[in-house]
Amino acid sequence: MKADRKQMIIRYVSENGSITNKEAKELLDLAASTTKRILK
Repeated sequence: MKADRKQMIIRYVSENGSITNKEAKELLDLAASTTKRILK
């Protein structure tokens, strides 16, 4: 499941060039603190 999250972020970045924590939070429907940890 965690690999799926990272894959979704990678796909988003490849399509859009970058991702913010807010965008990741909305994309993954997770808490901001969780997405911040994933993006580190």
